[in-house]
Formats: sequence, structure tokens, C-alpha cells
Amino acid sequence: MSEMKKINFHPSLVEELSTVKLINNPDYLRTCQPEDPVNLAFFINLPDIVSKETKEKRKNKQNTKATKIKKSAKDFECMLMNKWVSSGRERATYLLHDVKREITRLWDIKRSDVFTYPKNYQQCSIISLASLEPGFEGFERVIHFERDEICECVGNQNHIIDPSLIKRCDIEDNAAGKQEIILPQVFLKESTSYPPVSLDPTVEKLLHENRGVYIVLSRSGIKTILDNHPLKPSEEWILPFCLKQIKFEDGTSKKVLYVDKALLKTEMSVVCGKRWHAKKAVNSFLFQDKLNYSELSFPDKEFLKQRSCEQEGQTKPAQINNYITNIVKRSYSYEIWSLNNIIERNAVLMKNAKKNFKILVRNKQPAKKENSIRNFCLSSKPEHQLKYGKEILSLSQYIREWSSLLLNPGGLLMRVRADAKNLAFDQIDTVDISNTEQNIGFFYNVVVKNQLNILQNVLISLEQLPVGNYILNRMPKGGLFATVYKESENGAFDLHSKYSNFNLLEVNVPWTPLDLRLVSPSYEIIEDVLLDKRRPKFKKKKRKSK
Repeated sequence: MSEMKKINFHPSLVEELSTVKLINNPDYLRTCQPEDPVNLAFFINLPDIVSKETKEKRKNKQNTKATKIKKSAKDFECMLMNKWVSSGRERATYLLHDVKREITRLWDIKRSDVFTYPKNYQQCSIISLASLEPGFEGFERVIHFERDEICECVGNQNHIIDPSLIKRCDIEDNAAGKQEIILPQVFLKESTSYPPVSLDPTVEKLLHENRGVYIVLSRSGIKTILDNHPLKPSEEWILPFCLKQIKFEDGTSKKVLYVDKALLKTEMSVVCGKRWHAKKAVNSFLFQDKLNYSELSFPDKEFLKQRSCEQEGQTKPAQINNYITNIVKRSYSYEIWSLNNIIERNAVLMKNAKKNFKILVRNKQPAKKENSIRNFCLSSKPEHQLKYGKEILSLSQYIREWSSLLLNPGGLLMRVRADAKNLAFDQIDTVDISNTEQNIGFFYNVVVKNQLNILQNVLISLEQLPVGNYILNRMPKGGLFATVYKESENGAFDLHSKYSNFNLLEVNVPWTPLDLRLVSPSYEIIEDVLLDKRRPKFKKKKRKSK
């Protein structure tokens, strides 16, 4: 019998066996004789055919639901917009008391980082944040940002817990009993932020070993510069940077540009606050390795009071008890990247056509996942319309995810979609950089690689400044321009007083379209709504009284 199972279908039956009628036809089955090899093969492989047919039926049924929704996309969007105006905005601005308290507490802790920088600044220049130079929009400009080598790593890679292995977190089934993730409180009196790149002793050591490097960037600084576009909402950001003169033992010196991490926002909408809290909570839940505070080191407080461009950073162990909390263990890598500008045509006319950089980037080590050779980074997406589907990411969210993948060559991004109300997991998307670029082009018609032009233009403008402490400030009314402020005792811009208060704003939240390409169990609800809307209504005619 084992030899009979190796018999393949006769070519004349291949086309017939793919039909449902043949499988369910008892008359045909009675006519099949065992001595016929063709018919015998049919009998032996019949269970596999039925199983395959059942899978195809389920797949076709699922695709039919998605097709119905796509055909009624306009009616569906109108219905959702009306529902959003009536009740959706309240869902977006609703914030649990514990979550609000946690957001405020985290902001108060991290606010101490602001006071490590000088207090007063004076405006000195304005730079552009446009992706293409005015008058040269039609020119082809290709910029490559590639990693050359990894110089040093601090700490070990984090390991991501597979959400499908968590019993209390049901990823595939849209049912009750999902894991609610609320970030546990860790009462700290000091910030646990790693020293900025301008005070990092490891950076100073690598700059002496690599004399061809004149720029040092933080991961956050890169993402802040890249995330600027005409569709960006009116929000402010402040990016500290400085220029130092480094001297070598042979008497030579070089001027180095340091771009630190962006400072906290002084105010944010409830939606942005939820997103910030979700990021902290998801990282705390899915990262296996937690932080031991005895391993942290911070800049000396007396040194921070006397901070100047000529002094180098110093560190000492923080006076914190030795215990492990839910905060993720930090692991950094120091990498050298090349930012090369390649002009396809009209290279002579283009400004900064031959400007190339060697950059030292302090990056986060990507996480590892069991049974996978690829590296991963995490992203969270709070969902406000889970009843009807999954929301499209904003252009800023897409650009930041693309930046994370750009800084993790060959890696993947795990996007956790969770209920915005209680952070219960609903779906996890795994994407790569090409998929992210396609989505940005599909939804927003934007070539995201052009954002590298912004990075190059900003670096060219900043490296030409004299030695000193600066901040780069983008205001909502400034559009695609940012103001450069330099440290000055008599400066009118007071950085410290700006961070005296923190506000969570309940602003009107516009409706976010749904990604109808994502098939989920919620489509059953959508289909019923659309069918009810299209169902004709018959009015009963009243009889006329004689």
C-alpha cells in the first residue's frame, strides 16, 4: 500500500480533481475501480484533497469579507467619520487616572535632565528643515546612510518574550481576557537616563581612536531631525547640541559636533501621552531583561554645574539601592556611519554636492527573539477604533519606525497594536524597511529616503558654528524652519523656566482612516453594519378609509 501512495494523478484528472463537484459525486466514486492506477491514486489522496478544499473555502470566505468592505469603502468611511464626531473623540481623550498619574510622574523624573544644560540662550540663526533645497525640487539627489563598523557595545542584547507564549495575552483571538498592561510605578528621585553623548566617556575615547570622525549623533537626535515634513502637526521640540575642540597628544586638535537626545515636551495632547505611556509599558512587558540600578552611572553633579565645552565628561556610580525593576535594561552600541551624497545629474549646480560625513552614532542594540536570527525593534500603536478595524499610522509614526529600521540594518520591527483604553494586545505586525517604505508611499505619496536630505542639511549648518553650547528649537509657527540658540548669560530664552509646568491637553482629535487591507475578526461587525445600511426599507401602505 505504501507503493500505491506514491502514484501521482493522471494528467487527465488533475483539472477535474480541483473541482468540488467531483469530490462530492458518489456516482463517480462507485465507478472507480481499484485496479485502475489513476482511480486508485484518487482514492488514496482524497483526504488531502478534501482538507485542501476546506482551507481554500475558509480563505475565500475571508477574502470575500475584505472585498465587500473595499467596494463600500466610501460609505464605510462616512459612517466611521459620523461615529467619530458623535463618540469617537471622547474615546480618544479618555485617560485612566492611574495612567495620567504615571505620565506626569515620568515627566517629573526625566525633567531633571533639562537642568544639566545652561539656562539662558540667545538667538543666532535659522536653518531649513525642508527635504529638498528651494529651486532644486526637480533634481535627483541620492544620499546613502550606511553603517561601516560597530566599534563597541555596552551591555547585553535584550530578549523579546514571544507574546504568543503568554497565556494571559491572546494575540490571535479577538476575545475577552487579554492581558492589560499598566506600567508599574517605580518611585525614583533621580532620572535614570544615560549620560548624553556630549558627556559620554566612551564617545571621547572613540573620538581619539578615530580621528576622521567629526560628528557624534544620538539615536534620538537622528529620529528628531528626520521626523520633519509639511504634514507634521503643530508641535514644538528642542534638540540640544554643542561643539567642542578636542586636543590630541601630538598637539593637533579637531572640532567635533555633538547632537544629544531631544528634550521632553512641555505639553502634549492626551493621544500623545497615551502613545508615550504605551511605549514604556510595551517595552517593559515584552523585554525579558530588566534594569539593575547598581549597574547605572551618571555624570557628576558638581561637574554638571561647571559644564563647559572644553571639559570632558566624568561619571560616577549613582547612589541608588541595588534592586531590579520593570524598566528595561539598557544596551548601547557605538557605531561609525557614512553619510554620502551622490548626485545623479546637475551635480555642479547643487549646493553641498560633495559633502560627505563620517559619523559616530550611539545606537541602541536591537533585541533578539527566540528561534529567529533577525534582530528586532519594538513599536507600539494604541488603537481607538478596534471595533471597526486597525488605524493607519500617521506620517510621523511611519518615519520614526523607518528611522528605527534604518539604524538596525537587516532587522525587523514588531508593531504592537493595543487597545488605547487599557493596552490590551490585539494584533502584532512584523515589518521590514521595504514594507515601511511602500506603506509611506501608498498612504502619503512620500519618498521617505528624501528625509536624509534634512539630516545632511542640518549637519552642514550646525558644524559651521563656533565652539559653544546650543539648542535647536522648532516652533509650530515656524513651519519647516528651526531656530538656533547659543548659550548666553543675558539671553532672553530661559530653558529652565520653560520646563516649570507640564500640561496634558484635551484637544480635538481628527478622525484617523482605517487600513482596510488588514483582515481581522472585526470585519464581521463591519459587514453587518454595511449590509444593514444597504438593506432596502419597505413602508407599509395605509389603507384609505372609505
